[in-house]
Amino acid sequence: MTTTDTVAYHRKETRRLLREVDDALGRGDLESAPTKLWSAAAESIRGAAAGRGWEYGSDSLLSETVDRLVDEENLPSDLIGQFLMLYAFRAAPVSHAHSPGKIRYGRGQLAQFVYALEYPKPPTLSEIAPPPPSTAADAAEYYREESWRRLRRVNDDLDAGLGEHARDQLWAAAAHSIKSAAARRGWPHESVLDLGETADRLAAEEGMPSRLGQLYLLGSAYSREGWQVPMNTERICYTKADIAQLMAEFEAWDVAQFSASHGAR
Repeated sequence: MTTTDTVAYHRKETRRLLREVDDALGRGDLESAPTKLWSAAAESIRGAAAGRGWEYGSDSLLSETVDRLVDEENLPSDLIGQFLMLYAFRAAPVSHAHSPGKIRYGRGQLAQFVYALEYPKPPTLSEIAPPPPSTAADAAEYYREESWRRLRRVNDDLDAGLGEHARDQLWAAAAHSIKSAAARRGWPHESVLDLGETADRLAAEEGMPSRLGQLYLLGSAYSREGWQVPMNTERICYTKADIAQLMAEFEAWDVAQFSASHGAR
């Protein structure tokens, strides 16, 4: 497998194990939940190590990976404490030390641990997805498809208990929808500011309905630069439905408007 495929595999395994932890807690299965916590943490570390070309074939190498991330890449020192706590769940017997409350606390710490490893710094718009094709039409289609793919990932991240990831996906979905319109017109679309200006230009120059401007406003509230709304699963789900509706309306308007104006030339 390529490095990208290997990282993707470990991230997928991390999410599978996170769901299994939640399922085990739901069943009251205190025997398997602790070990799955550690297994999920280990998969997350393997993904981080694989992406950097580091070895990760043993527990000691996983510990070394966390130390290197903190020392060499300035990730939060809290990762070390979280790693030690999660390692304590490895092959853990059922005991008072691993009560349901402690396991749930470990589950919350694990979500933060995974997030820090996968997003050591806020992702830029250019890092959210690979570069698009070179022609304007192909780039616009690429961004359109990427916007819906990102929206579909919201539920996967919520199911895995990764609320921060889900927030990023909401913004990425809205951003890529707007990037599609900008790319179609040959306008700049590399930054959050570019996308805000795209929304303004579409309204001022092409008469975009004011409702569709909400796509940028609502989506950017969930960006790392924004994060203006409280994060909870219910709100994210409601917002996903709103963004999906706005994306569909925005896409239909954009294609029709561009075709009409382009054909009129």
